[in-house]
Amino acid sequence: MSRRRREILAASAESAVRAYAAKCYANCLAVFSCPDSRERFTALSELGSLLFAEGHPAEAIAPLEEAVDIGGRRFEQSGSMPARRVAVSVMEGLSRKLAYCCFETDRLDTAVTALDRGKGRLLYDSLRLRLTDISSVDARRRPQAAALVEEIRRLESSGYGGMDFIEDVQRLIEARRTLQEVLADDRRRGDGGLGTLSGLPPDAAIVMPLFSQRGGVVFLVNSGLTAMTGRHVVPLPSLTSEVVGRWLLAEDESGWFSAFAGREKDDQGAQRFEDAIARMCATLWDG
Repeated sequence: MSRRRREILAASAESAVRAYAAKCYANCLAVFSCPDSRERFTALSELGSLLFAEGHPAEAIAPLEEAVDIGGRRFEQSGSMPARRVAVSVMEGLSRKLAYCCFETDRLDTAVTALDRGKGRLLYDSLRLRLTDISSVDARRRPQAAALVEEIRRLESSGYGGMDFIEDVQRLIEARRTLQEVLADDRRRGDGGLGTLSGLPPDAAIVMPLFSQRGGVVFLVNSGLTAMTGRHVVPLPSLTSEVVGRWLLAEDESGWFSAFAGREKDDQGAQRFEDAIARMCATLWDG
C-alpha cells in the first residue's frame, strides 16, 4: 500500500472517530439534562471544542454558549478567590473558542462580548464592585448597600493569598447575593453587551486580540460604538495560538521571553531584544 493511500485511510479513520465522538457527546447531553450539572458542562465543553477544531463554527456555537453560561454561573457562585480563578481559567478557553466561532459566522458583536466574558472576568468583577453606583438604591437601603460593598472588598482582599476560612467564604457568597438583590440597577455587570465595553472617553479605544488554534483576529472597540462592523476587525487567519506560542516561548534568543530575560546579560542583550521585537512586528506587518 502506498504512503499516500495510508495517509488517506488514516485521515478517514480519524474523521470517523471524531464524528462518533460528537455523536456520543450529543447523546450525553440528552442524558445529563440538569442545567448546571458538572456532567452536562463537560459534555457541552467537549462537543463544542470538537466541532470548533473540526471547522464547524456554526454548529459549535450553541454548545459553547451554554457551557460559557454555566461557567459564568459557577463563577458567581464561587466564594474563594482560588475557586474563582479556576472557574475563570476553564471559561477562558471556551470563551475564546466561542468568540472565534462567532467571528467566523459574522456575529461580530457576540464575538467581542464572548471574548470579554472570559478575558478579564476576575479583574472586571473586582472593578465593578469598586465602581458600584448605589445612588439608585432606595435611600433606606443605601447604607446597607454601602456596607455590603465594603464587606465584599475586605473578604476578597483577605482571600487573594489563597487561604480562606470556611466562614469567610460562606459570608462572601451571601454578601454578594444580598448585594445583587439590593442594587436596583446593576448596569456595570460584565456580560451586559457591547455597550459595557464602548463606554469609553471620546479619544479612547480597546484593542482586543484573539488567537486560537484555527486563526487569529483583532477587534477594535472605540467610544460610543453600538455595532461592530468590518472596519473594526483585523483578520489574522495565519496567526494561530501555536504560532504565537513559538514566538513567545522559543528557547533560543529568537523567542520573546528568552530575549527579554537576556536583555541585560551582556552588552548585546538589549539589541537582541529589540531585534526579536522587530522580527515579530515585521511578520505581523507582512501578514
